[in-house]
Amino acid sequence: MEEARVSESLSTLFLRLNGFFTTGLILHSSKKGTVAGEIDCFAVRFPNRIPKTDYSIEDSGLLNISNKLTDLVFCEVKSSKPSFNKSLENFRNIEQSLYWAGVHTKKEIEAVAPKFADLLKNKDYSKLSQDGVVCGNVRVRALLLCPKCAKRGDNDLYINGADIMKYIHDSLIKSGRPDNCNRNYNSEIWGTEFSNIVAWFKGRPEGEAPKFKDLCAALIKNGS
Repeated sequence: MEEARVSESLSTLFLRLNGFFTTGLILHSSKKGTVAGEIDCFAVRFPNRIPKTDYSIEDSGLLNISNKLTDLVFCEVKSSKPSFNKSLENFRNIEQSLYWAGVHTKKEIEAVAPKFADLLKNKDYSKLSQDGVVCGNVRVRALLLCPKCAKRGDNDLYINGADIMKYIHDSLIKSGRPDNCNRNYNSEIWGTEFSNIVAWFKGRPEGEAPKFKDLCAALIKNGS
């Protein structure tokens, strides 16, 4: 597994463990043979999800999760100098993505898309990642994740590798399991994208802080 693919899968797993349903999204172009762009991870989380149940630990405080709003999040995964792709700043691409998600009416999209585009154009990353644009009971945000980055981003610019790795570690270790959840099971049930990553976390000494570079080295060595 290449480093870029590890970054994307790790970021997606981090969101999934926080209650998000995730997918990628290709933004279509009218020009033959090209695409307008893509979203690394398009994630949605519903407000009635209860953290710290049989399945999970507390939600990550870095995600500013609301239990009153449906969260729709455009997520981009970076390896250095985190910033959003130019394609996401394109108004048509924003509209196309919101129509595809199906959580707003046409009238609501006409209200949300311009405000969201302005935040991207003005590079108001803190507001994009924390507050976003709220319409009714739906909040639209944009989030940068950088598993390779060692330090947390200034002004909530991005979520770094150390924070992502720690949350996944705490979610999967056997000693931290909820009372009614046995975490000793075959990692292959996580599917091809996550099984080797989950197996690596579960096979580590629990007292050691997991590092992104060690995960990459192990997966690349094993040809995962």
